[in-house]
Amino acid sequence: MDKNEHQEEITSPKHVYIHIPFCAQKCFYCDFAVFVWQGEDWVDQYLGALEHEISRVLDHQPLPRVETIYIGGGTPSLLNESQLERLFSLLARYFPIRTPNHEISLETNPGTLTPSKLEIIKAGGVNRISIGVQTFHDAILKRIGRNHTAKEAIHAVYMVEKAGFNNINIDLMYGLPGQEMDHLLSDLDQVSQLPLTHLSAYNLKVEENTHFGRWQREGSLLLPGEELEAEMYERIIEKLSSIGLEQYELSNFARPGFRSQHNLGYWLNHRFYGFGAGAWGYLGRERYGNMRALIPYIRHSIKGLPREEILPVTEQEEMEEMMFLGLRLTEGISDSRFRERWNVSMNQIYGVQIEELTNKGLLEKKEDRIRLTPMGRFLSNEVFVAFLQEK
Repeated sequence: MDKNEHQEEITSPKHVYIHIPFCAQKCFYCDFAVFVWQGEDWVDQYLGALEHEISRVLDHQPLPRVETIYIGGGTPSLLNESQLERLFSLLARYFPIRTPNHEISLETNPGTLTPSKLEIIKAGGVNRISIGVQTFHDAILKRIGRNHTAKEAIHAVYMVEKAGFNNINIDLMYGLPGQEMDHLLSDLDQVSQLPLTHLSAYNLKVEENTHFGRWQREGSLLLPGEELEAEMYERIIEKLSSIGLEQYELSNFARPGFRSQHNLGYWLNHRFYGFGAGAWGYLGRERYGNMRALIPYIRHSIKGLPREEILPVTEQEEMEEMMFLGLRLTEGISDSRFRERWNVSMNQIYGVQIEELTNKGLLEKKEDRIRLTPMGRFLSNEVFVAFLQEK
């Protein structure tokens, strides 16, 4: 991205994130801004507040030409048919100008989809469905607080395919309590039988303000060891590659032509709108975070903007982000792209860090690129921290 393209991206973001925070129940590992379903009235009020926020942000601006819209949560597919229609009507009104190959994604959970809902979702312009599966083992699903079964997850994938969607992702997790290598391998065997174009595989991160965080402090959360988790990650990469799902980011795998364009926008450090409770956005030289609590978000959206945090982004911070976000990608970062953006080479700014990490076997150089090695992928946080300079 050269300076002119970067300036255009700053002034006219092409990516939109919409947060729908409602869930049937909260998973034991979840630290997102989600709220257990408390009746349809709250959803209707929330959709009204969401429209207030979007209209205020876009007021007196040219309508953005969007490349991607990502509707996440929470469980957006928990909305009833009329609420889904209202949501898609809102998006059509405020984001009508879309690039020819635009991507619109919707997160779903097994057990919340029906053929009639999928008809509305497709008519609303969604062309990519993501299903939160996590594992195909019922005992482990129960242990992590999921409220669906493996059978329902498999059924959801085929229901989505039957509804005419040809871009289907599922989320898997590894490093879960009670999960052994045999569990993971049978999950991967099941994956190989499903009509998927994309898979996201996340290792469990225990967050402090969750059930798992409390159980870990109490000493009652038993997790696979670090060695087993590393081996699980290696097996995931090997198995998915063998069935045509190539790794293009630390946790993401896709068939050719089916990479997540929305998430690529994040990793390439593009600007994006974020709407909804707890959503983050990145506009101009600022990142902003919305209020996470449902009622304050609704109240402040009706009166003004529901901002909880606004964080200025310095040139140094943007440069750091370009490094540690770009290194998440399998292809890494090219010096030519770095020079286009900053008019200086990576080595002039980060030569010491690159040399040290290469000597440790965490980075490798190929032509004008640097990228993570297989060991660096598992120890990626150690790599990313190295590019954070003292302010």
